Amino acid sequence: MKYGFDVHGVIDTYPTVFAAMMRALVAAGHEVHVITGPSQTPEFEKDLEAHGVVYTHFCSIIDYCHAKGIAVTYDGRGNGWVRAEAWDSAKGEYCALNGIHLHIDDSDEYHKWFQTPYLKMMKRGTK
Repeated sequence: MKYGFDVHGVIDTYPTVFAAMMRALVAAGHEVHVITGPSQTPEFEKDLEAHGVVYTHFCSIIDYCHAKGIAVTYDGRGNGWVRAEAWDSAKGEYCALNGIHLHIDDSDEYHKWFQTPYLKMMKRGTK
């Protein structure tokens, strides 16, 4: 099976839980895709490793959009931005193209772009 996990709002909200889940999935031979906005920098890798997060594939939405020829702009802190529709649709498109069986994310904006089953993670105490 193939699973997708978002970082911001999912893995970073409950890192111990998601790291354990992802390690178990990888150990059982499943594909685990981190599907998140930023590029895979050494600093980003360190943050994931510090929580014990393991995965088999990494997809940066910024890099994915750039590779498709979508204009990417960067702010003063180095954060990449693309037009909203391109950003919102990219995860669903990536999951469909890569045969992801289940994706876990926290955004209401993304689910309408998904053919893949989409599990919305909610923080405790939210509606």
